[in-house]
Amino acid sequence: MKISKWFIVVMVVLFALMVLVEVKTPNRYHWEDRTYSHSDEHPFGAKLVDSLLAASVKKGYQVKPGSLKEAYDEYHPDTAILLVNYAFDDYKHDYRYDEVDMLIEMLGEGVTVIIFTDDLGNNMYKNFNVMTSVGKDYDNGNYIEPDSIHFKWKKDSCYDGSMFKFRAFDIRYSIILSANSEDEEFEYEDFGESYVIENDADIKWKELLLTGYYNHEWMAASCNYEGGKLVLVSYPLLFTNYYVLEDGGAQLLMRILSQAGDKPIVRYDETLDEKYIEEENVKSESPLRVFIDHKSLRWAVYLALLGIVISLLFTARRKQRVIPLVEEPKNQTIEMIKHIGLMYYRNHDNASLIGDKYRQLAFELQRKKLIYLEEDDLDEESMKTLAGLAELDAEKLNTLLTRIKTIDNAERINVRDKETKQLIDVMNKILNNM
Repeated sequence: MKISKWFIVVMVVLFALMVLVEVKTPNRYHWEDRTYSHSDEHPFGAKLVDSLLAASVKKGYQVKPGSLKEAYDEYHPDTAILLVNYAFDDYKHDYRYDEVDMLIEMLGEGVTVIIFTDDLGNNMYKNFNVMTSVGKDYDNGNYIEPDSIHFKWKKDSCYDGSMFKFRAFDIRYSIILSANSEDEEFEYEDFGESYVIENDADIKWKELLLTGYYNHEWMAASCNYEGGKLVLVSYPLLFTNYYVLEDGGAQLLMRILSQAGDKPIVRYDETLDEKYIEEENVKSESPLRVFIDHKSLRWAVYLALLGIVISLLFTARRKQRVIPLVEEPKNQTIEMIKHIGLMYYRNHDNASLIGDKYRQLAFELQRKKLIYLEEDDLDEESMKTLAGLAELDAEKLNTLLTRIKTIDNAERINVRDKETKQLIDVMNKILNNM
């Protein structure tokens, strides 16, 4: 059997369309966008992290839009401030002294501030003798590119020295450098130029999380500043949906946030807007809110409703039994005439046949011509009209009508067949010519 060429063409076109749709379909997950946003469901967003923390932090956890400035305007001494992926300085050395001053003032009031950042900036070193730098792994003096990052929590009175291992998405990562008041100045290079920053702060830092080949590089550290506490984490990816799902990721994140103690935590997200907060806080009153609030269940409801609508469109038509084909009734006139004629023939009552025909003729003449045939003497005009219809002369027609009336009025009379046929033919001719 030969395959139709049109079938092959259609299949090739459908295959090309399928490939085109697959190519144009956006990726389900965006691995390049590192937003750390409360509203981002992608691997490097923080929607899952915030939901877990909201359910886990006993004293309370909430997310607000804003940055360090908004935190400064709203802070309370009995709260902990959380900032994620917050940069204090850019590479153009546009120092944000006002924000560092805000941080110092909040710490002075007893606020706990936890910051996930890989860019502390130079002014933080001036006031807190701490900086971020690029970390490197060495093996016998040779630089190696890690495929995974090892974290070690330094043993303290609450936690043991557990090890954590995560996939490395970057071969470069930031570490925390602190002079711990041993040096009065710090020299670093940026774009090929050397800079020296003097350190006049007397602050002791405590390492919390270590990494590197020999576990000597700081990834998280804390210090007490007057009545407050500052916690720095140089690896913001720990605060993402992906890492919190890794083995030990949620445990490590909770250890870091435990530095807030028994204080409620307020996270300020620069990428969050008030519109999203309002939409999240609107509670649905619909009994189907469980289905509507989840995307997959919501689409299941939509498809079910669509199926019901399609079913109604196909079944809403009026149902009725099959109407049989009605045949056209047969003309029974001829059969009746034959039957009546057969009755007269069998009884051989020619006089009655002539009388019935005469009365029919009289009725039709009265209805159509206004000629009263049963009158004894017809006027000359009526007789002339009848003669024209019968195609006979008036005298002969008068003789025949007289004979017909005589037969009709007689009670019992015998009429021959030949005479009967003659008289019937005359009356039929008058009826047919009217």
